[in-house]
Amino acid sequence: MEGKILTNIIIINIVVLIVAILFMLVVFYITVNIKKRNRRMENEEYEKLKPDVMDYINGKSDRIKNLMASRLSKNTVLNIILDYSENGKIDCGEIIESLGLDSVLKENLKKNDNKILAIKNIGISNIDGAYDILKEYWNSDDFDERYFSMYYTIALLKKKKYTMEIIDTILGAGFSDDRKIEMIKILEIENDVIIDIINRKQSDTSKSVMLYSIDGNKLSERQIEKIKEITRYNTELEIGIVDSFLMSKSKNAFNHIESLVIEKRDPILQAHIANRLAVYKSKKGFNLLKILLHSEDWDVKYNAAVAILSYGEEGRDYLKDEFEHDNISSAGEMANLRLNINI
Repeated sequence: MEGKILTNIIIINIVVLIVAILFMLVVFYITVNIKKRNRRMENEEYEKLKPDVMDYINGKSDRIKNLMASRLSKNTVLNIILDYSENGKIDCGEIIESLGLDSVLKENLKKNDNKILAIKNIGISNIDGAYDILKEYWNSDDFDERYFSMYYTIALLKKKKYTMEIIDTILGAGFSDDRKIEMIKILEIENDVIIDIINRKQSDTSKSVMLYSIDGNKLSERQIEKIKEITRYNTELEIGIVDSFLMSKSKNAFNHIESLVIEKRDPILQAHIANRLAVYKSKKGFNLLKILLHSEDWDVKYNAAVAILSYGEEGRDYLKDEFEHDNISSAGEMANLRLNINI
């Protein structure tokens, strides 16, 4: 009797489980189809309204003002304008405001279904007050909201009067240094301004980020001397200037990098120089790599060998010759190096 009851309970549980699974499948099917239907409706609305939106943008007709009765149509018109603006065709802030769609942008930002897209759209729109709206998210607990609100503030607004405030916020944010450098470079700050900021900052990390943001192609001799003075005997800061100095056409800048190699400074700095000489190639750079190849530090030696290989046949022939004459290091270390660089 007890066995039959247990069997019935198991059967009931299985039936309940099957029903639950079927119910979830039905819900999933309905949800997917609703999304497909909505997407189809959005696409149809987009194509239907686009000609009238373009006529309004080009000053040919106001007809679109009478075609925005529903929320779908308002969002569709907004998306058409934003798409056109994102392609660099127009500054759409005034157009959006003239159609009363700035309120739709702000309402979309309050929803949680696609906050990042809403943040991006505020930036693209550049409506009145966009900077202050995005700024509210700079200290958000959500990392993506914090990062993208700052990114789109910089990339899409580019309001120079806010530059210093944005930089201070970026430097203090919990992003990786690479992301900070990427964001600051978008601002296209003049080298003199960067140098001034470096002089005012106490943190070596902040100084290093700013040094990486310098445009080496626009470095003057005066700026090079200032940077040399700021970074002297500070490995973290000297690493930050390698790219811009190698990018520069200045003999003075290259000579400074050469001095960092010849003085046999910190191996981390030397390994970084070797690595970057593979990117900024030159005959003088190749000669520096020959010096670095004979470093006593394994990482410096390895990075130099890899960089030399990047110089093509000339580099490969040079390495083979050095290996054959045992000019680099001990037999065991040399065998290990050859294995690592596959030569």
